[in-house]
Amino acid sequence: MPIKTFANKLGLTLANHRRAKGLTQEQLAEHLSVEQETISRFERGATLPPLPRLLRLADLLNVPLVDLLGTCSPRQSDQIADIARSLQSLDEENREWVRQLVVELCNRLSGKNITTINMPVSFLSLPNNGGNDSLSHHSVASEMHTE
Repeated sequence: MPIKTFANKLGLTLANHRRAKGLTQEQLAEHLSVEQETISRFERGATLPPLPRLLRLADLLNVPLVDLLGTCSPRQSDQIADIARSLQSLDEENREWVRQLVVELCNRLSGKNITTINMPVSFLSLPNNGGNDSLSHHSVASEMHTE
């Protein structure tokens, strides 16, 4: 992965965590004893924060360093860990649905032709489940042919 792509992804991750904490760039800059423009450069991916500053950012944003870097990493092990962290908030039924979906997508992308996915009905009509963890599931068979 080019360093610029990594910097852009890290910047977006930093901005998302900063906003989630309800902080402005100016407030975060004040906590770090830097100029607001420094935070802006980090978030735009114009520059990467040095490691000591990245550690301080993780502390201030109250997120593990791996959460900041893992979402940006091209390393397979980091990507797997990122997906595993995302699954932790799901109940068993939805974790299984996501697992099936990922397996089927991997099969499709690797050249296998037909897939059957058990999808929540609401997934077919809504962009997300709106926090409703009690989705009813129905089998949705679909043929996906590789070209």
